[in-house]
Parts: sequence; structure tokens; C-alpha cells
Amino acid sequence: MPGDYRSLITIDDQPTGELDYSGMHFALMYATLGMDTPMDDPYALAGYGEHLRGHIKKAFNIIVNCDSREEAIGAIDRRIRKGELSEELGNGKKLIQAFSEAHPLIKHKIASGEGIQGQFKESQIAEKVLLKGIDIGLCILPIHDGFITTKRDADILERLMNEAFQAVTGRTAKIKPE
Repeated sequence: MPGDYRSLITIDDQPTGELDYSGMHFALMYATLGMDTPMDDPYALAGYGEHLRGHIKKAFNIIVNCDSREEAIGAIDRRIRKGELSEELGNGKKLIQAFSEAHPLIKHKIASGEGIQGQFKESQIAEKVLLKGIDIGLCILPIHDGFITTKRDADILERLMNEAFQAVTGRTAKIKPE
């Protein structure tokens, strides 16, 4: 369902809200080092304006699922040529360099196939949130790396999300309303 329509979802005639993990792949990569994500916005890169954040996020999700720098550079360059990513990003090499400089502690994980491992951990986290919701009778709808429930139950959902992330990674994650 397109994001524009999610705010129209109701559960038992109650308005809903969406919470998601902020920078999930980053949080998972830093967690493997025994750390929480050290910055508020892991997609904020030197030399790129805020207006490019959506393109940077999309590009990172491509890069993190590539097995090598060469594959990632090619994938980003193709998407820039096709107009799927902004030309203002420059090219794949420049973007990977910017991520590496912004995240020196995890630069070895960027363009290393780490995304697949992250997706598995993300599925483990989501499973824990959803099963706990079932256990306590809370209707929770999964959306990518986030969840929807009634606004009255948002605090419970946030607690479940924190507990699930902690159980899988041993760390805490930033959770934000969408």
C-alpha cells in the first residue's frame, strides 16, 4: 500500500499510527560491533543536501545488497543514468566514498553483501514483534521495517519493537513515528 494511504487505515474503527526503525541496516551493522548507531541520521552525508535524503536512502539500500564495490558502483551508476536516482548524487564511487567517510567503523560492511544478513535479522525482529502482539491481543500490521497499530497502543508497540531489537541484536535502536 502506498505510504500516502497508510494514514487512512483504521483498526476496530480506531485511528492508527506507524512506527519504524530509523536507519535499520545501519543499526544492524553497528550492532554487530556492539554499538548503537552513533548519529541521528545515518543518511546525512557530507556534500549532499537534505533534499537528496530519499535518493541517498534508496541508493544505500542498493549498495548494502551488493556483494562488492564494483557491483555497487555499477548499480548506482545505472540507476543514475536511467533517472531512478538523482544526478546530484554524482556517481556510485563518490557515493560509496561518502558513506565510507560518514561511517568509518562499518565501511568494510558497505557493498559486502551485508544487506542479506540484515534482512534476515530484520525478519527475526519483525517476527518477535508480531508474535508478541498476537500473545497480548494487539493488532499489528508490518510495513517494511516498521509497524502500524492503533494510536492508543503506540506506546505498547514501541516497547515491543525495542524489546525485539534488543533480543536479536543486544543493542537499542532509534524508533520514530512515520
